[in-house]
Amino acid sequence: MIEYAERRLADAVEHVSSVRQELAELRAQLDAAKQEERQFAFDFGSGSRKPSEHWAAILNYMLIRSPNPTAIDEIMAFAEQNDIRLKRSAVRVQLHHYAQRGLVERVGDGLYLPTDSAKIYCDY
Repeated sequence: MIEYAERRLADAVEHVSSVRQELAELRAQLDAAKQEERQFAFDFGSGSRKPSEHWAAILNYMLIRSPNPTAIDEIMAFAEQNDIRLKRSAVRVQLHHYAQRGLVERVGDGLYLPTDSAKIYCDY
């Protein structure tokens, strides 16, 4: 009976060890998720720049078009029609910048959708 109790105790100690390892892994995943959330939760307040008047108009245009994605060609056409002078490369860079900050989402090659975060800067 003593051997049986010792074996159960050894099994329990091993189980506690595996649960502690699992808990450590879960905490690491939680820390990584919190870090990722901090990277995407971008606040334009407190010293950061807000979208320019031109880019606010472009974001507004994209919101009006959603849930359909907006192509870079369509943004270029909108900019030209509204006397907004932009180079295609600048549009790509700015959309990449906004995607990193969560204002738009890249859904395909040259296709973007505005997120709910973009609504703050628009009056559509």
